[in-house]
Amino acid sequence: TNTYNQYAKEINSKDDFNTLTYISSHDTGLCRNDLYYQGSALLLLPGGVQIYYGDETNRGTVDCTINDHRIRGFMNWDNMDKNVLAHWQKVGQFRNDHVAVGAGSHTKLNATNGVAFARSYNKGGVSDNVVCVIGANNNANITITLNGAFANGTTVRNAYDGKTATVQNGAVTFNSGAHGTILVEKVEGVT
Repeated sequence: TNTYNQYAKEINSKDDFNTLTYISSHDTGLCRNDLYYQGSALLLLPGGVQIYYGDETNRGTVDCTINDHRIRGFMNWDNMDKNVLAHWQKVGQFRNDHVAVGAGSHTKLNATNGVAFARSYNKGGVSDNVVCVIGANNNANITITLNGAFANGTTVRNAYDGKTATVQNGAVTFNSGAHGTILVEKVEGVT
């Protein structure tokens, strides 16, 4: 969360600062360690993010005697990991739907498990708030202390699985699902 906090702080305080983050590239190699966690961690970073082709589908290396060409194979159209792809699409859609993810201020939150944080954006007549948990134990009920990110009585949804809950006593509980990711947004049109 220190990286998240630092990036958000710099982006929101300096007009000439932004970041572009990636986990794989043609120069650095392929990151293939827990692509569910890596997808959540990358796609929820403040600033710009770049997906190297195949990160979202678990594209492997190819046999080649030129070492750096091993990571430059064809896209794995015929053997994509559709579970990894579905995860990246869900988190990517959440990022696309919420300007606060990439451009909002960052606040660390407490949760019963995982890394929890809020992002808030309020500029130029646009207001957006989200709360996220990544790296939680899989299939666990996680209670997030919201620190005012959403008021008591507010109906919120975990955009990852579509389940809703009402904020009570400054907290909300959602299940972390099979990949330890919770993406909380306000249900529009409901208090």
